[in-house]
Amino acid sequence: GKSFSYVARDLRLRLARAAAAELLVGCNGTSEVLNLSNCRIGEMECRLIAIAMGRGMLPPPVSSMWLQGNAIDANGLRWLAKGLRAMPAESCRLHSISLGCNAFHTSRGACRKVDRALSTLEDAAASRRVQLRLQS
Repeated sequence: GKSFSYVARDLRLRLARAAAAELLVGCNGTSEVLNLSNCRIGEMECRLIAIAMGRGMLPPPVSSMWLQGNAIDANGLRWLAKGLRAMPAESCRLHSISLGCNAFHTSRGACRKVDRALSTLEDAAASRRVQLRLQS
């Protein structure tokens, strides 16, 4: 039979996919903008967004993701980078991510953890030709 850890891992993945889909519910499938501004997005939600990106779950018309005014920190930036890298090439229609007014902004230049995470995200975005908008 299947071990408990295998069953738990499978269940955790299914729950994460369902939660990611629920997070994207606000996007009605006809908008080019996935507006998650001022939605209290933090590390956990960035992880869910990464799962959605990696599984090709962003609705086809979405080309811009708005994440302004949230609580995204260094860990959230790293999750977004993982999501960008994992996006299936055939479904990568994302052109920009806006990250203005987030928690990481207060530590930029003063915290190596934030600076490294931001650099990781910038590299991932450049490899996918996605523009990062840090001030908007």
